[in-house]
Amino acid sequence: MAANKELIHEAAIQPLMSKFKFEIKKKNKSRNIFVLIFSSVFMVLSWFTDVNKIVLENIVLKNNSQMLDWYINPPVNKILKVYIFNYTNIEKYKSGEDKKLHVQDIGPFSFEEIADKIDVKWNDEFLTYRENRSHKFLPHLSTNIPLNSTIIFPNILLISAIPNIHRIGFAAKTAFGTLLNLSKPKQFENLTIEESIFRFPTPFKRAVSMVKWNLSPYDTGLLMKRSGISETAITINTGIKDYNEIGKIVRINGKNKLDIWKSESCNNVSASDGAFYGPENLRQRKEVQAYIPEICRTLPMEYYGKSSAFQSIPVLHYNIPDDIFNKEKNCEPKNTESQNIDGLFDFSQCDIVDESPPIFVSFPHFLHGDPKLFEHFEGLKPNKSHKSFVHLHPRISVPIQGSLFMQLNLQLFHFRNYFKEFPEGIILPLSWIEVTIENKIERNVWWFFFLSADFADYSMNFMRILLTIVFLFASKSLYDSLKKEEENYQNKKIIRIS
Repeated sequence: MAANKELIHEAAIQPLMSKFKFEIKKKNKSRNIFVLIFSSVFMVLSWFTDVNKIVLENIVLKNNSQMLDWYINPPVNKILKVYIFNYTNIEKYKSGEDKKLHVQDIGPFSFEEIADKIDVKWNDEFLTYRENRSHKFLPHLSTNIPLNSTIIFPNILLISAIPNIHRIGFAAKTAFGTLLNLSKPKQFENLTIEESIFRFPTPFKRAVSMVKWNLSPYDTGLLMKRSGISETAITINTGIKDYNEIGKIVRINGKNKLDIWKSESCNNVSASDGAFYGPENLRQRKEVQAYIPEICRTLPMEYYGKSSAFQSIPVLHYNIPDDIFNKEKNCEPKNTESQNIDGLFDFSQCDIVDESPPIFVSFPHFLHGDPKLFEHFEGLKPNKSHKSFVHLHPRISVPIQGSLFMQLNLQLFHFRNYFKEFPEGIILPLSWIEVTIENKIERNVWWFFFLSADFADYSMNFMRILLTIVFLFASKSLYDSLKKEEENYQNKKIIRIS
């Protein structure tokens, strides 16, 4: 009797248990379907979402933004280390006792360069500015030789005037010869180091100004072209419409190309102004280019490899090619007859003066230059470590630190008895300079702004992996559920048939 009651109780409970299990299976199946749909949708979205693009689109030159403020007032330490060539045996060379000129570079004389952007005009897509530069002497980073020490230095005013006299004609030559006889300028002068850098003595300037429309900035001091308010107005892309274009020059003094060089590629100004280098270029490890206003030329920089900068920031290392001033890659001025020599770049037409003397730039001590540049000198010691480079952040494309090495040279020509002891057309080294930059954004701000892209990318990669795992797990659960339902269905079908 008790057994019958148990059977009756089981019979009554069985339908309820079956219904309960069915409801649970139904809920599990619905949950698996929901998780599968949810994870699949967000997994697809995550894989097709460029988080790097989202971050970079917010680091453009928007009006009233922190990035624009940093761009106008750059938070960088820019140090200029100047070395002056002292000609130590001029009298012995002129007398024939010494067969070569002996030069000795003295330095460094270090200056902090402060470059603020002025006359800023911002119109959403483009920004136009000029630079106002000033220099502060840094004794602690300089040699212990005082700035008032005397050196023997070429008379740049005289040397730069002579080529113009040859161009103007007989009457000008006669007048200039008379001025020379009256003023009797020295071919090489005793100058203080400070005078050579910032302000040459003035007695001969009046005579020179009579045969030149104007004085070149270099006629008044080696750093004068880098000092004060620039004559050049630069227009750059703000990156608002395309963040890969941020910092790219679109116009120089209102023109989208120069009219200085013989080739169109050299006249092209579509390059970085030195603040941004295009994130996409860096991602693909492409060559980047920077426009150097002082020489009116774009210089390419080639990817060298990965490195690390201060505070262990990961960076991409880019170098200026060693052969950039060789004949095959050089830019030739349109209106000049100067020789194209490996290791020299004639940028005299870049000057604001119509009739400029032949001024050349090279690497320090004619590094990578033609052997003929060394023939008449002793004391030149090229150093391969003087290699120009820049470290760029791989995501943000801003420079974190870098160095640029350049040497200023002047070509010498004869005029009557002046400089007759020197080879016609000799290239005289004047000074060389190392420009170093280092970002000085505060550490916490640096990590937030410049590593945010990395953090966001790593977080998105983690989310992609997590969603993929959830998707696979939900797919497996749903597959197992459907498979079990199919097995149950087949078993019930077999029972009915039997």
